[in-house]
Amino acid sequence: MYGFYIKELRITGPGKEDAVLILEKGFNVINGPSNTGKSYIFKCIDYMFGADMLREIKESKGYENIFLEIRDFKDDTPITILRYMNKKSILYTFSDIGNFYNTKQHKLKEDHDPNGDDNISKFLLKLIGITENKYMLSNKSGKKKTLGFRSIVNLSMISETKIISDTESPVFNKIKTDETYCKSVFKFLLTTFDDINCEEIEKAEIRKAKIDSKIEYINNEIKKLTEEKFALQKQLEVASFEKIVDINEYSEEIEKIEKLIVEKRNDIIDKQNIQNKLNLQRNQLSLLLDKFKILNDQYKSDLERLSFLQTGDDCLNQIHINSCPICNSKIDDNVFNEEFSLEILDASQQEKAKINLHILELNKTIESTILEIDELESTNKTYEQEINKCKQDVEAFIVRELTPLRSVLKAYLEVVNLENKVKSIEERFVSKNEELINLSKAKKQKQLKIDYKSTIPSAILNDFSGEIFNTLTEWGYEDLENVTFDEMEQDIVINNQARKNNGKGFRAFFYAAFSVSLINYLIDRKLPFSRVLLLDSPVTTLKENDSKDATNKDDEMIDVSMQDSLFIALSKKSSDRQVIIFENKELPQQVEKCNHIEFTKGKSVGRYGFFPKNNSNVTISSNNL
Repeated sequence: MYGFYIKELRITGPGKEDAVLILEKGFNVINGPSNTGKSYIFKCIDYMFGADMLREIKESKGYENIFLEIRDFKDDTPITILRYMNKKSILYTFSDIGNFYNTKQHKLKEDHDPNGDDNISKFLLKLIGITENKYMLSNKSGKKKTLGFRSIVNLSMISETKIISDTESPVFNKIKTDETYCKSVFKFLLTTFDDINCEEIEKAEIRKAKIDSKIEYINNEIKKLTEEKFALQKQLEVASFEKIVDINEYSEEIEKIEKLIVEKRNDIIDKQNIQNKLNLQRNQLSLLLDKFKILNDQYKSDLERLSFLQTGDDCLNQIHINSCPICNSKIDDNVFNEEFSLEILDASQQEKAKINLHILELNKTIESTILEIDELESTNKTYEQEINKCKQDVEAFIVRELTPLRSVLKAYLEVVNLENKVKSIEERFVSKNEELINLSKAKKQKQLKIDYKSTIPSAILNDFSGEIFNTLTEWGYEDLENVTFDEMEQDIVINNQARKNNGKGFRAFFYAAFSVSLINYLIDRKLPFSRVLLLDSPVTTLKENDSKDATNKDDEMIDVSMQDSLFIALSKKSSDRQVIIFENKELPQQVEKCNHIEFTKGKSVGRYGFFPKNNSNVTISSNNL
């Protein structure tokens, strides 16, 4: 069960005795004569629920702080709100009033802010089960503003002046420009659908200003396009190029030349590949030639060694060795004899002959290799000349034939590009002029109306009207035939007569029926709404008549049983809400469940009023019957 009820209202001030009002769940009646503070209590609660200001009265002078203790309807968890007299600061704690200063305090802002939770409006909306922003239509152009708790107060706290008004509807507040918003709030409460999907249309002056701005912007664009076109035309006039009759002929010629160039370049690549192979062969032969020369040098060295052996043998024959120079043992003279020397000389001579033959063959091979290398270099040189010739041919193709053709084509394409730009600008001219024509037509059109209907389905209105019918029946209204809801006036019609066309006594009585039926309707369907209903003087202006005179034409003369039935019915059916009635009239004896607080305005009997009389000798009479 969502929602809260008011447990206590307490006003304090330095040197002042607290003014205290204790309320309970269910039915509460505060009655007493005029000027006992009943209406001030109503205004204090209104102030604590976000009203802008609280008028000072004589009795409130010196008081500074207003505490309002509210409690969760389901588990009685207390929350105390403190607001200073006509100051913006609002504080709250999760405690009862007695422990307010012993508990962590939180700040709340006075003004509704849909983008934050730290304001009294969003704080109270959450407590009654509206946790997300709801968007209400606020004018006929589709402008929206978010639901605030003050719109809930407008339907749940009915002042003594509004309840008898013959101009105000129960749905509207006193502000004429808020009528669309109030209708949207009433629709949301009965249907749960807000107006978030309504698209706003602009005001006529804003729309006209935007169109004028667009027209000015387009005219500036046309001016820039005109200047750009003039510059392009100047470039076209000075552009020089060879007139190309058939662009395809030029393209084919360029393609033909490019093909020849490609062939030449491929020929160059082929010849360069052959050159590479020839160079590789030449390098291999050069390497081989180097090896031949080294071998030739080795042969010559061997001949020198053999010649040395022959010369050495003569020297050895002249030397006589008798003993070993190492072990000093005697050496036989037959070891180095003449026969041995002849064998060495013969072998050396044969070896020299073989080497000379190898040298002769090697020299022939060297000469042959040198000739082969010379032939390779000559061939390579020929290819180099052919490659240079191909390169010259390619350069000639490019310089003499291809470049001029390309230049002609480039100039031609530049001109074509300029012509296309001019054509594009001319097309944009047409488009911009069409936009200007459409904007001029739009400027002359009447203000558009939003394509959106914010109405309550007739079935729901019939159900709600039926709820009011049942309430009036229960309250003893005789000869009741029908109750309907006038969407134009946003008010009820009883027996085909508008509520506001009745006398003030019945206007107030019917208004009370509307408010009680609204809370019945919403609670029965578990729709979010305040469970606190305050009615100031719903039957005060009704004139009681114990024996109704059938000839009495005064519509304010009412059977006394009707106002009694109102109190009795509310006392029986208020267990799931809190109904607070401020009334001058006495309660009927049949009321069984009621927190009855009576102000006597007497100095010695009962409670004088809301404020302690002279701040002393105050007696509070709270009659819980």
